Amino acid sequence: MTIPPEITSYINGIEKDEESIYIGAAKLRHFPDLSHFTNIITLRCSYNQLKSIPILPRTLQHLYCNNNLLDSLPILPPGLITLVCNNNKLKRIPSLPPNVTTFICCDNQLLYLPELHWRTLTHLSCIRNPFIEYLRNGKRICIETINKISQIICRFRYLYYVLKYKWRFLEIAAKITMKPENISKMLQTNVLSLEMDELDSFNIL
Repeated sequence: MTIPPEITSYINGIEKDEESIYIGAAKLRHFPDLSHFTNIITLRCSYNQLKSIPILPRTLQHLYCNNNLLDSLPILPPGLITLVCNNNKLKRIPSLPPNVTTFICCDNQLLYLPELHWRTLTHLSCIRNPFIEYLRNGKRICIETINKISQIICRFRYLYYVLKYKWRFLEIAAKITMKPENISKMLQTNVLSLEMDELDSFNIL
């Protein structure tokens, strides 16, 4: 395993309790040994030629590993908040920790998404992946509908909790984001339902 000397020198000069490490755009083919760092919170290793990443520190909260050649990721730390892994060769994503707020995974080879925690997730981008449908609780939702729901939730989440009135919530959201003819078409194809428990059945609030 060969690590460029400038990267080795950079790593050797970092304090062991450093919270942020940047090793991006360094033409890395192998991941350097970072095991002696005890408090890594942010790790940026984007724009390299990495094919794998070793076990991540439990202290990690923000991981930027986009634009590499990764075909897999290790188990994600329980406190992770940000995962940016677009432009790789990933076919699957490990389980997302419940506090993830930003998940960017476009331009990969994903056949499905991991379970998404909609209570905390605020930024999601998963375009340009092989899958065209997302299976959730036995119901099929096209990816365009997922993005639409995400926009609705981000915009009206607090309104929903205040009103506790799902019919009114769906009515407001539908009027603002969809044309009547589109709503009718979605209802006819069973892509969208206005059942009373619709939101809870998708577990997206």
